[in-house]
Amino acid sequence: MFYYYRQYNGDVEADTVELAGTEPPPKEKTLYVVHFDQPIEESFLLRNFSLAGPIKKIHMGKFKPRASKKKSKRTVYFGLVVYKDARSVEAILADSKFL
Repeated sequence: MFYYYRQYNGDVEADTVELAGTEPPPKEKTLYVVHFDQPIEESFLLRNFSLAGPIKKIHMGKFKPRASKKKSKRTVYFGLVVYKDARSVEAILADSKFL
């Protein structure tokens, strides 16, 4: 199974996640995890991404990119993993052994 992850940069639409109406998570403490085929389970994120450090909160969401005239786009599922410390994000991005 393939998961793509990177540091969160605030480009996720707020209405696609439970963040709507709240302040977005701090970019330096948040990891953006994407799966292109199926929903991501919160237990998967907790189990695997907590290896880098304690997790403060997980936000789950999905969105469907705008369809072009030629074909419709598939739904993209994602999670925002908010760590208690920014060093956890740095550690997981610097060393792939965590996953």
